[in-house]
Amino acid sequence: MPQTFDPVLLGSSIFGSFLFHLASKCGLGDVKLVIVIINFVVGGSSVNRYLAMVGIISGISIAIHYMRTRSMKGEIAFAPALCGAVLAVRPLSIL
Repeated sequence: MPQTFDPVLLGSSIFGSFLFHLASKCGLGDVKLVIVIINFVVGGSSVNRYLAMVGIISGISIAIHYMRTRSMKGEIAFAPALCGAVLAVRPLSIL
């Protein structure tokens, strides 16, 4: 199903993503990736499910990182959670 361009969604996702960047010190590459994914892949109707899946997959990624290193130090890759959430929310869109 093709997504339609929504300028309100674009503006709010840019604003929210940069607020998240300022609060979490997440990399700007991840911020740009989430803006593109929300606006051009997932679309407005699935944003809530997408963000919920990002949270779940990120939690799993953090847990795995902690089990491997026994520490919260170091960098944790966020892009796999962002891309994995797309596959969880819109699995048929990649075909």
